[in-house]
Amino acid sequence: MTVPGSLRILERELLVYRRNYRGTIFSTVVSPILFLSALGVGLGGYVDEAASEALGGITYLAFLGPGLLVANAMQAGAFASAWPMMVGFKWVKWYHAALATPLAPHQLLLGHFYFVILRTALVSGIYWIILVIFGAAPIVGGFLAIGPAILTSLAFAAPIAASTAKFMNENSLTMMFRFGITPLFLFSGTVFPLSNLPEAIQPIAYVVPIWHGVEMARSLTTGLPSALGYGWHFLGLAVWIVGGGWWAFRLFKERVRT
Repeated sequence: MTVPGSLRILERELLVYRRNYRGTIFSTVVSPILFLSALGVGLGGYVDEAASEALGGITYLAFLGPGLLVANAMQAGAFASAWPMMVGFKWVKWYHAALATPLAPHQLLLGHFYFVILRTALVSGIYWIILVIFGAAPIVGGFLAIGPAILTSLAFAAPIAASTAKFMNENSLTMMFRFGITPLFLFSGTVFPLSNLPEAIQPIAYVVPIWHGVEMARSLTTGLPSALGYGWHFLGLAVWIVGGGWWAFRLFKERVRT
């Protein structure tokens, strides 16, 4: 049986990751421990004493844990569709080399998204274990929260893949992360309730995919109701995945054929 071309690309990505995974150990394992220790346990002790009612009666550690899980997935999906894709387009141009084979542009991009799903599942799985060890999430609820984390990762990976296909240099990627991805970590209900933001900014937070992912994951781990219900949050993520994916396929095809 012939192996689909997209799986060939996935195999290539996994082989590259096997050689480079050591460089991701800090962000995958050490960073969650530091964040949960400093914010969840350290700062959380003061938050629980002063304003536990603002969190719906749960501890700050339980509030923060699922938010960090989804935020970490967001970073994984966003990064995978940024500089590694620029390598394929500009620096090494292995996308162009791959197209010299029977592979099609859509297979290259599908293989990339398959890798994003697998890597996010791995990163989120490790984060889940750490959350359980810290007591920040129950075993079952924390495991189920991996689902929203993967969807959030794809919701960022798809439009950023389109942006990378459009950008001609890496400076644009740096600006996008500095003024786009990084601020979303703070203004999406991840580290404090969205109600603490100015009312003029809150509607913007409702649109970005990370808020939907955080709400779903937090509801699964704490049992608290989500802001809009799972259906609406899923729809909010699906719009970004489908719309961003369509845009990415269109620009990706144009970029590799130039």
